[in-house]
Amino acid sequence: MKKKGFTLIELVSVIAILGIVAVTAAPRFLNLKSDATIASLDGFIGAFNATNEIVMGKAAIEGLEKEKLVQLPDQDIWIRWGAIALDSDNIKNAMQSDDYQLLSYGPKFNPTLIVYTGRERKFGELGGYNCFVQFTRSYTSNQSQVINIGDLTINKFYDGC
Repeated sequence: MKKKGFTLIELVSVIAILGIVAVTAAPRFLNLKSDATIASLDGFIGAFNATNEIVMGKAAIEGLEKEKLVQLPDQDIWIRWGAIALDSDNIKNAMQSDDYQLLSYGPKFNPTLIVYTGRERKFGELGGYNCFVQFTRSYTSNQSQVINIGDLTINKFYDGC
């Protein structure tokens, strides 16, 4: 009578093949958190750009696109030269940002905005963390008026994600 089943060599071969597949596939699956964090920050950039376009449209409708710093009527959103002001509290008022940490720094009249995920960090800790997005806008002016409103610059620091 012949018994059906697998031999020891067949079982060892299958286990060895599964082990090789697991070793080659594991690094890709372990990197999913990093990919998700980067995708989340990229999603924030898209949402910010859409919000900024809406704010710019409202500013143009209200005739406020040439104002140095003004609040949109009936809203707690501040604009600077027709675009959304890059202050963390202002961005929180303008868009959904509950899953993100927002930090603004620099001169009050022209701050830089840092956006990251996870626990709250101080500004000095971000260099070591190195998983954030930086929003800046430059302005050139003489003493009486703004001459040029710079483009929004978005720097992505994803090395530490």
